[in-house]
Amino acid sequence: MKKYLYLFTIIIIFGFCNISYANTVEEIKMDVYIENDGSAEIIEIWEYTSDDNTEIYHAYKNLGNSQIRDLEVWRDGKKYETIDNWDIDESFEYKKNRCGIYRNGDSTEICWGIGEYGTHTYKVKYVIDNFVKQLEDSQLIYWELVSVNDEKRKDVKITIRSAEYFEDTTEVWGFGNYGGLAYVYDGCVEMEADNGLKSDEYMTILVKLPIDMFNARDNIDKNFEHYLKMAQKGSETYKGDIMDTYIMPAIFGFTILSITVASFLARPSKG
Repeated sequence: MKKYLYLFTIIIIFGFCNISYANTVEEIKMDVYIENDGSAEIIEIWEYTSDDNTEIYHAYKNLGNSQIRDLEVWRDGKKYETIDNWDIDESFEYKKNRCGIYRNGDSTEICWGIGEYGTHTYKVKYVIDNFVKQLEDSQLIYWELVSVNDEKRKDVKITIRSAEYFEDTTEVWGFGNYGGLAYVYDGCVEMEADNGLKSDEYMTILVKLPIDMFNARDNIDKNFEHYLKMAQKGSETYKGDIMDTYIMPAIFGFTILSITVASFLARPSKG
């Protein structure tokens, strides 16, 4: 009986410490290039491992006066067919080598078929109109570029570039990823996740630009302070995360380990 208790305890420990994810985003590299009119061409490179589900998606919320267009997708260099009216309920085979845009209330999702299970490289290219907003006192970049997702994302890096040089004094904020970085380097705005993204984390970028940096067409009768307060109000405080992520698992693991050791020591000696 003690032998089975010992084996069962070991299974619990390893099962607890090694949570498996059916599908995993190994890496996302997101390159945003802002055109003179304030639109942005975006190229994403996903290293993605899968053994379940039919599609991959990237969701944007509350596009407002912006639109996503000119979607193109490749898997390992093979180009997909872009279709209208993407149906999330279609089969794995139907979605294979196809991509499209799905709209659900205030959410717009860029979708593409997994195509083949295993580890593959997906290249996703599209344009967002009115990426830069014109405010009363400045111009604004304010986007949730990576949203909450059930899948583990091990490494995420975002670079925002343009023909206009981002000065080192450009004010930049990042929200949604505890310990993540948002900064200006060599004329670009950079954003990096710290140790990947947990399922409840996201990456929102907020940038204050000179009032005439781009020929932005989306005019909003607000000042920058309005959006800064909005972003700070909605940012993650991570209360309880240290307890949930580190301390409770450590307590649980120590308790199980103690039981294991006690069970082992309680075995009768052979001599």
